[in-house]
Parts: sequence; structure tokens; C-alpha cells
Amino acid sequence: MSILTFSVEDTFNTPKYTQDYFLDLHDDQLISNMNYEKFSEFNSPSYKDRYSTSKKADGRIESDFTFSNLAWPVILDGVMGKTIDLENKALIISPERWKILTGYLTSDITSSQTSFSISEYTQGEFDSVIGLIIQDEYISITTISNGNVTLSTRGQIGSTASSHAQSTLVYGVQARTGYTTKIITRYRSGFSYLLPKSFTFIVDRINSFFYFSGSKFSDFIFKVDPLEGVNSSFNVNSANFGTLDISSPNTQVDNGGLLISENAGLYCMGENLDISNFYIEILNTLSYANSRFLNNVSQNIFLTYYSTFGHFSLAEQTLDFYNSYVLDEIKNISLCVTDDSIFENAIVFQFNNVKWGTILHERRTNYFIYDSVPFYAYGPDKFNIILQTKDS
Repeated sequence: MSILTFSVEDTFNTPKYTQDYFLDLHDDQLISNMNYEKFSEFNSPSYKDRYSTSKKADGRIESDFTFSNLAWPVILDGVMGKTIDLENKALIISPERWKILTGYLTSDITSSQTSFSISEYTQGEFDSVIGLIIQDEYISITTISNGNVTLSTRGQIGSTASSHAQSTLVYGVQARTGYTTKIITRYRSGFSYLLPKSFTFIVDRINSFFYFSGSKFSDFIFKVDPLEGVNSSFNVNSANFGTLDISSPNTQVDNGGLLISENAGLYCMGENLDISNFYIEILNTLSYANSRFLNNVSQNIFLTYYSTFGHFSLAEQTLDFYNSYVLDEIKNISLCVTDDSIFENAIVFQFNNVKWGTILHERRTNYFIYDSVPFYAYGPDKFNIILQTKDS
């Protein structure tokens, strides 16, 4: 298996050749591209007929998603833009199939509101929490009983207090020494959503080391399948590339525990869904769009929108999601994948205000037909990632 190493650049497209993080690769499809322009104005044979104007590298990287590898929080932060670290704090285990203590707001709350209510699956199950995660905000809890918060402190530990809509997902947090819980979300500066970090990747291709600098991510794909396990990949856009001579290259192997597809639970509006597979694609629209202005000048501009989409298959046929699609209803869903019953590591994808597409009936065997449920969440505040790891 090939090794990819990378480091976070101090400034954009300033190569950093230290191999700070590593991933074991299934495959990389990074392609180097050189753009040229011709010297059409010169006729002398002493001049080259073209010169290079820009270099870039684009492509997809596929790798196992493993727990306890410090590379993955950095990768996800690079896809999304911002990470909030909750040290010595962990998600609370739930006895239900979706693994973690999850509820949702019973009504809208403002950014200054310190009392509110949570819809609980079992009455009183949130009574032991010390804090709550709502979207990208961590709220410290002082008094809570049967889902009724009467005293809290908003915008704690690096998060910012903000308003949240009714039915927004809520996660319970406990104090747990040696654990770190990360809230990974979109980074906002003023009215713009940005990816503030860039990376230098180094790929070993038969003892030739290629580097790709000024690298950023435009998407991330995550797939859970009982037959294939958990697969992940991300698309890289790089501003420059070149080759390196590394005398002592990094040869580390990723010994982190693999995510297991059987330990995946899906929660939707207060109930567990028995899924047979789950696929999501995160798009941060790190791309150009051609816009024509009033003076008829055409210019490429960055898109500032953000979306995730995917689908999951239900083992039991139901009309609930089809009816939600027909009625244009909004729901929320939460996917939790853990390492094992010890619950040391977990990754949670939270989708708020999900919209639905047309249900597709898929025949998986000669006997069973599954409902494949497509969905999407549009906008930077509709989707976040929670990553829990046990400190090594």
C-alpha cells in the first residue's frame, strides 16, 4: 500500500516539505498539468515557441478511514474549514441502535436564550449531560431535567452563540478524561465562507517523490456498506507541483482501527432507521463559476454556497420518506459510526433541515427490495461533523 504524507502550509502555496501527517492509500489519481502559451510574436529560431504560464495538480485520493490517526481531523478540517476542540469531553453512549445520546429542539431558540427544551427519546436521558452540541455551538449546561434546560451558558470553548431552528439536532456531552471531541464545521469570515488552510502533499511513486503545494479540497465522499465496509475519498485541487529528493522518507503505517460498517446507526426525528448502506458527498464548492457583469466583462468568481447530498437504503419499506418528499417536508438525520462497543472513537455526520428526492426501489437479492432514500442539505449551517477520539 502506498503512503501519502502531507503538512499544513504556513502561507498558501508556500511548499512545506515536512511529512507531518500520513495516510495509507488505496489509490491516488493526482494528475500534474502544465499550461503553456506560444511566442507567436517572435519568429527568431533562437526563441522557444512556448513558455509555461501555470502549473497545477488535480485528482482524487482514496483511503481507509481509520480512528486514532491524527491525519483525519486535519483532513476534515481542510474540507470544512474550522474545528472546535472539546478536550476531556465525550459524547454520551445511548442504549439505542444509533449509539449516541441524540435529541432535537422543540422550538426555535435565539443566540442569547439560556433556557429551552429538548425532545428526548426516553424521558430524563439528558439529565446527566454537562454540555450540548447544537450545530457548531457548544453549550455548557447548569440545570436540566426531563429535557428542560433552565440554566446554561452559550457559546463555550471556542464556539459562537447563534440562533437555532426547531428540530435542530442536539447531542449530549459528558466529562471524560483522555478524550477529545471535535466539532468540524464551515469557517466564516464576515460574509464569506473560506478554507483558511492549504496543504503540501508528498506522494511516493516508486521512490520518486512528487509534491503538490497550495492544495485544498473541493469534496469528501464517505460510504458505509455491509459488504464493502467503510470507504472514503477526497478531491484535491493544487496550485503547484514538483519533485523532491528525500533521503529518509516517512515509512509510517496507519495502525488506527478501521471503521466497521456494522457499527453504523442512523437517527431521524426521534427514531432509529435500520439502514443497509449509506453514502454522502460533501461539496464545499471550491470551484469557479463564469459570471457576466453589466459591463459585459466575463470573469470567474468563487461560489460561496455549500451542500451535502447522499442516499441511504432502508431494509423495511415505508411510505414516510416518500410522503415527506411529496409534501416537501423538512427532517433531520444523524449518522453515527463507532469503533466497537467500548465507544472510544466515533464519527457523527449531522444533517439539519434535510430535503428529500424521489424514492428509488432497488432489488438487492431475488427476494428483497430496498427503499433507496436520496437527500440533500443545502447551506453552510445545515451540516456538521463531530469526531470523537481517545488520546493515545
